[in-house]
Amino acid sequence: MVATPLGYIRQFDGIRAVAVVLVILSHWFPNGIAGKFGFGSFGVDIFFVLSGFLITRILIVERLKYEFEPSSNFRLKAIRNFIARRSLRIFPIYYLLLFMLVIFNKQFPNPVAQDWKWYFFYLQNILFYIHQELPGGKLSHLWSLAVEEQFYLFWPWLILFVPSKWLLKSIVISFFIGIASLYCLPLFKGGTMAGLLTPSCMHAFASGGILAYFQINKRSDFYHLNNYFLFPALFSFCYLILGLIGVLTFVIDSRTLISVIIVGLLSNILINPSSFFSSKILGNPPLVFLGKISYGIYLFHNFIPIWINALLHKLEKSDVNLTFLKYNKILVDQSILFYVISFSFLIFFTTSSFYIFEHPINKFKRYFN
Repeated sequence: MVATPLGYIRQFDGIRAVAVVLVILSHWFPNGIAGKFGFGSFGVDIFFVLSGFLITRILIVERLKYEFEPSSNFRLKAIRNFIARRSLRIFPIYYLLLFMLVIFNKQFPNPVAQDWKWYFFYLQNILFYIHQELPGGKLSHLWSLAVEEQFYLFWPWLILFVPSKWLLKSIVISFFIGIASLYCLPLFKGGTMAGLLTPSCMHAFASGGILAYFQINKRSDFYHLNNYFLFPALFSFCYLILGLIGVLTFVIDSRTLISVIIVGLLSNILINPSSFFSSKILGNPPLVFLGKISYGIYLFHNFIPIWINALLHKLEKSDVNLTFLKYNKILVDQSILFYVISFSFLIFFTTSSFYIFEHPINKFKRYFN
């Protein structure tokens, strides 16, 4: 049975957990397998596909409410409510992080105070592209937040206002615009840095949007359509593995491959939510909880090891016995115990943030239904 269109799907939080762990491994161990194979970018692309699916699903359901309304006021209200709800979820903790980075700039040097307008208005991906380099101060991962926010600003207009007969075509066109941008933009400027721009990420969002369209508009046929998502996903998975181990040369970019793979995975979850893989692995409680707080984990994961390291530095100068764990200026040379402590504190910090700061603010979403 296909899941209820807007019902909560816990396995998706499990996928978020996998995505954020890939990002953490890539950033904390840049010289390891995760860093060399680009697992961090895989994790970001997974988030994009999930956003594309969930956001499109919400907007199409809203669209169906006002399909036969001649006035556009209902659609404008839907866009207002959508933006307000996303702002309540995303803005508070993000701006809290920016505030902390500015306040503690002397202790942990970073360019946020200098370039605050870019970060405040979610334009840092464009800033990185203009400079043709990622910033210092462990801020490189914030580019994806800018892409997400830019996507939120224009996607509702497309989904709610494009005529019905053109809706699927428009989403598919967006998919191919993303692929074309990823290949064409580097020809003008930027090389791989062009991949930080929103047009170069559109096929990840649009692939999730295509799945959402079929799940809602073709519910009676969705079970039979599953193969159209599953087989390309299996091909893309094999192609990706063979490319990573050097058997094949990447002709298809990894973002496209990841997008197709995740769409196939999401489709399979929607069709078989009670399968062992869906319910016992992706749906297991610890993974689901990790996915629930994944936004905070993503925001803070690059800073926690620095803060822990600074604390160890101060403790080393005191009378505290640190023979079991010594301070080291080079984080990648720290023992595994250092990263276990860092990850534990990261989970504690983001869990506290979720329940004390984020969750109470999210309750205001009920005023925008």
